Amino acid sequence: MFVRAEHSLVRYRLPPLVIALIFFVISTLLFTYPLVAHFSTHVLGWNKLDSYKILLLSRWVPHTLFDRGTSPWFVPNIYYPYGYHLVSGEVTSLHSFGQLTITMLVGEIVI
Repeated sequence: MFVRAEHSLVRYRLPPLVIALIFFVISTLLFTYPLVAHFSTHVLGWNKLDSYKILLLSRWVPHTLFDRGTSPWFVPNIYYPYGYHLVSGEVTSLHSFGQLTITMLVGEIVI
């Protein structure tokens, strides 16, 4: 009769969802490498116009909610003296409050 020897090392298998999550996190870090190293001081993109608009909007939402106590959906500085309603553009509450969460976790981007 053969006795099977037990190994002291126990093999653990990661669930497929955890493996996929690790793969996508590493892929994201590799594809955005220059941004990851300078996340709080640089903006990603060749043409900086859209990047600066995203910067403006990511700062505008916390500024209006916490500093001014007004609605984040109206910007009086754009198209002065009439202002600009952000709900008329491509800005959604999901993007704005998602950026608010990231800004609160990571900090503001300072250029």
